[in-house]
Amino acid sequence: MKSTEYLHCRTRGLARLMVLPIAALGLALGMSSALAVDAYYINNAIVTYPGTADYPPTIDASNFVNTSYFTVNFTENDYSLMQPFFETYDTVNYTNTGTMTTDTGFQFDTQSTKTGFRNRAWNFNNPGGIYCAPSSYEYSYLYLLTYPECLINATNVTIQGTVDVGVDGLIQVTGNDVDLTHSLLNIEGAAAGATGSGVVGL
Repeated sequence: MKSTEYLHCRTRGLARLMVLPIAALGLALGMSSALAVDAYYINNAIVTYPGTADYPPTIDASNFVNTSYFTVNFTENDYSLMQPFFETYDTVNYTNTGTMTTDTGFQFDTQSTKTGFRNRAWNFNNPGGIYCAPSSYEYSYLYLLTYPECLINATNVTIQGTVDVGVDGLIQVTGNDVDLTHSLLNIEGAAAGATGSGVVGL
């Protein structure tokens, strides 16, 4: 399917506007351009923050692969990061066959550590599960400042697994070739609704 898939919810009278495609400035890391980007980040273990990791993982890799459990739950101390969602840097290919969970949201695109600009990633493949502030979570400090969101922006998007966001959440999928066959996209909450729109050839 050649389209842009846009799923969102409006609950409890909250009005929020998203404009596609996103051309927002990212968080500049101030890293030297001489530092090489890793070819791969592959997680075959259990990564949890807080827990197995002392800090939210900083991943600067062209390819992100998760085959196990990857969990990031932000704390009040992380507010200084000024970034409510977890994301990687310089990543062009995403593959998740395991489970990814956060208490705020995930942003999947290509953010340059050199310029800070966001661009469309090449490939996003999720036969696994992605969960953003599900209702079973005790919400974090950062959750009070934002809404749970899963933002995906890639040329080729294949979702055969699950993407679940909490109440008042947003699922946004943008790409040239988007395949949602057999996927489960869920926005939690009894009052949640979803709409979709597509523009051929974007």
